[in-house]
Amino acid sequence: MSGTLTVGNAGWMVAPPPAAIAVTTGSDAAPFRAVAQPVWAKTTVTGAGLVLIGWELWWFLVRRAKPQTAAIAETWQELTITVDGGYQPSHVVVQAGQPLRLHFDRRDPNHCLDEVRFPDFQIAQHLPNNQVTAIE
Repeated sequence: MSGTLTVGNAGWMVAPPPAAIAVTTGSDAAPFRAVAQPVWAKTTVTGAGLVLIGWELWWFLVRRAKPQTAAIAETWQELTITVDGGYQPSHVVVQAGQPLRLHFDRRDPNHCLDEVRFPDFQIAQHLPNNQVTAIE
């Protein structure tokens, strides 16, 4: 068997000569066959897809997290934030001019969540896993 020696991703291989490659055109080629599907199935699948696309757009672009207001205890505003795959609550409302104490309860061992930073206040605090850390 004669052929051409070519180099491919898997190493050396022998390819058949170009004349030996059969190309089917016209009526020799097997055409794609349309598979008959009921209209209700097409409508259901299309409708479900549109509903899922709409829900995802709402979830990521329109939905707003409800802010949580800090509780005032003595002279401090205090709020506990749970760190478990993110921060809950993710939006906090506090009164201006009154000191704030945030308690971070870290439950997630992910290293992306082992530190919290507030660059405007020059605060960077390590959050130990399974402990509550207070930041004032």
